[in-house]
Amino acid sequence: MTGIRSNAEQLAARYRRRAQQLPGAVTRGLLRVLTLVNAKQIENLSGSSSAPPGAYPVPIRNPQSGLRQSANWRQLSPTVGIVLNTARKGGFNYAVAVHEGRGSSAKYGARPFLDDAARAVDAAQVMAVEVRGALQ
Repeated sequence: MTGIRSNAEQLAARYRRRAQQLPGAVTRGLLRVLTLVNAKQIENLSGSSSAPPGAYPVPIRNPQSGLRQSANWRQLSPTVGIVLNTARKGGFNYAVAVHEGRGSSAKYGARPFLDDAARAVDAAQVMAVEVRGALQ
């Protein structure tokens, strides 16, 4: 059948280019999610210094206490990352004590600043925006 024209090669090339852009889009989405969750964690650790003990968001009593300063994130691979808090006080994990309401923080109950930060960010939506951008 001569005379039939097709743009199949052009379409295939276009989709190959888009497929090559997906890994970068996923990595960018991951970095954005990690950054947003960490920012929300810090917000949850930035309550009013005049709030009563045990308030939530966690009040800032001493800006150098380390809880906010120990908020961080790490990219472990192009598709895996973690948001964490490594604050330690008196030889124990202070971040876990505040988050879970353990140790000296037990009298205040759990103040799940990191869990709440993760729930506040719509990771699927953030990733979808990046992936859609790569596919357009």
